[in-house]
Order: sequence, then structure tokens, then C-alpha cells
Amino acid sequence: MYPDNAPCQTCVCAKGFDNTTFVNNKNCAESDCEIELRYVEKVREECVLVYTRGIRCCPYDFKCPHKDDKIIKSKTPSPANQNPLMTCKYGDKILQIGDGVSDANKCIDCKCLFPPMVHCVYHDC
Repeated sequence: MYPDNAPCQTCVCAKGFDNTTFVNNKNCAESDCEIELRYVEKVREECVLVYTRGIRCCPYDFKCPHKDDKIIKSKTPSPANQNPLMTCKYGDKILQIGDGVSDANKCIDCKCLFPPMVHCVYHDC
């Protein structure tokens, strides 16, 4: 089962199961998305993981670099942008912290928030 109040945990209901806590419960384990095993082609294509807000720890989908993607510059640059190591790589593009990536699907919001990866979130439109 996948407890609503512990979305990163996968649990097995077995004899002696204690549902008062899911973290450090012998019948629960942190979910393993197996990205490198299940989606090796997406990883090789430098696709970015797309998550949903508050649903699961594993990604919802992938956003792969496309030649038509454009960088959306942040209106309020971060002081961390002075450090060249604090950038995100997206295909052949380099983003500063706060910069975003345009997407034809307006329900996906991608930004450079936690270098070196672009962080994408799917939200209801």
C-alpha cells in the first residue's frame, strides 16, 4: 500500500503491522523509482524528471530537450548566479538559478532551482 500521509513509503500489511508510523516501520520501505533501470533511454537523452505536486516521490513523466525550447530568464536573478558552478544544464542549454524552460505543455513548469538539474513539476491547468 501507499500511505497518503507518507507518499515516499511503500508498505506491506502483514501480521503485527503498526500503522501509527510509516517511517522506520519494519513493514515499510522508501519507494525506489528505479529510474536508471526502467528509463535508461530517457536518462541517455538527458531528459528531465517531471514530478506532480504532493502525489508521489517518483516522477510522473519526463521532459526531453527539444530544439525549440527557449530559456526564460528570471526577473530576479539569484546572488548565487555569480558562481559558475551554480547552473543547471538542460540539453545544450545552461540556465542560471531562477531561469525556466519554455514548454508547449503549459501544465509543466521547469526551472533551475537546485543545480545542476532542472526541476520540473506538473500541475493541474
